[in-house]
Amino acid sequence: MPKFYPSLLPNLQSWALSQPLFFTATAPLNGDHINLSPKGLPASSLAIPSPNTLLYLDSTGSGCETISHLYENGRITIMFISFDQVPRIMRLFCRGRVVERGTAEYNLLISSLGSGENSNGVGMPTARAIIYCDIFKVQTSCGYGVPLFLEGKWEDRSTLNFWGQKQVDDGKLEEYQVKNNVRSLDGLPGLRNARKRKGEWTKIVETWFVVARMWGYLGCLLVGVFLGVLLAASGPQGSVIDSIWKLDGKGFLSDW
Repeated sequence: MPKFYPSLLPNLQSWALSQPLFFTATAPLNGDHINLSPKGLPASSLAIPSPNTLLYLDSTGSGCETISHLYENGRITIMFISFDQVPRIMRLFCRGRVVERGTAEYNLLISSLGSGENSNGVGMPTARAIIYCDIFKVQTSCGYGVPLFLEGKWEDRSTLNFWGQKQVDDGKLEEYQVKNNVRSLDGLPGLRNARKRKGEWTKIVETWFVVARMWGYLGCLLVGVFLGVLLAASGPQGSVIDSIWKLDGKGFLSDW
C-alpha cells in the first residue's frame, strides 16, 4: 500500500541520495507532449538541503522540455526506484522553478550540489540551470514490479562530460543552446539565456504566452456561457441545440 508524507523523512533522504538514477516528469497545460527524463550523476548533481527541498543540476541537452514546462506552470514530479533486494518506489510531488546559470542565486546554490562545479566547471561543464523543487507531498510504494540489479555495478557514463567539455573548449556550447533550447516541443519558451542570445525580447514573449493562456481560459468561459444561453433558450424540447447538431446533416460537433 502507498504511504504519504508531508516531507522527506531522514531515512528517505539518505536512501534517495544513494540511488544511481532518478526520473523527472513535467507537462504543459496544453499540448501533446508529457516529458519524462532519466537523470544520472546524482553524486555531483543532486542535493536535498531540507526535508521539503530538492535541487538538481540540469545539463544542456537536445531539448528543454522540463525548463519550458516549469516556466509555464511550475509542476514537476521526481521519482526514485530501488533495484536492489529492498524494493521501493518514491515520488516527490513538487512545485519547481528554474534558476539559470549566470544568476546570483545559481552561484549561491551551486556550492550545495556536491562536486557539480568545482574549479573550471569540471563535473558538469554543460550545466545550464539548477532546478529548484519545493516538495509538498511524498509518496512511497512497494516497488515489487521493478527488476533487481544484483550483478555487476552501476557506472556513470563519461560521454556527456566529454562531449560537454569539448563544446566548451571549442566555444560552441552557447550556439548549441540557441539551436536546441529556445522552445519546447509544444512551442513554449525555453532557456532564457539562449533566447536572449538569439535576440528575443524575453519579457515580451513570456507576457504574450501568459496573455494567450488567459485568453484561452476566457474562451472556454465564453463557450460555457454561450451553451448555457442556448440551453435556456431551447426549453424542454431542446430545439435550438438540436438545430445546431443538424447543421451539416450529422452534427458538426460529432467529433467531440
